[in-house]
Amino acid sequence: FLTEGSACADLLTASVHLSPVPQTLQQAQLSHTFFHQSAKALKKQFAFSWTVMAKEIMCSCPDCQAFAPIPQLGVNSGALQALQLWQTDGTHVPTFGQLKSVHFSVATFLGTIWATPR
Repeated sequence: FLTEGSACADLLTASVHLSPVPQTLQQAQLSHTFFHQSAKALKKQFAFSWTVMAKEIMCSCPDCQAFAPIPQLGVNSGALQALQLWQTDGTHVPTFGQLKSVHFSVATFLGTIWATPR
């Protein structure tokens, strides 16, 4: 009786049909459709060499479009590193007394603003 049950279990488990594994891009799209990962998480999980592919998957999702990053305006700092490109400006504030000149500096790579009285 035990061997008949074992043989029956073997037949049932052997007949399980496994669907073929889709390619990496399709896997990432299916995964994002279910889990809604960020572009950074998709790139890391599926070892994409380009961040662009992961961002396209995320931006093509209708549920995630409300959370997609807003394009940054201003200087395109594509190949720049920290502290390589600065924008500066100055203005006068008469109520500051002797330090009425104010100097503004913006590190465009970091998006950080410094304002110093002079």
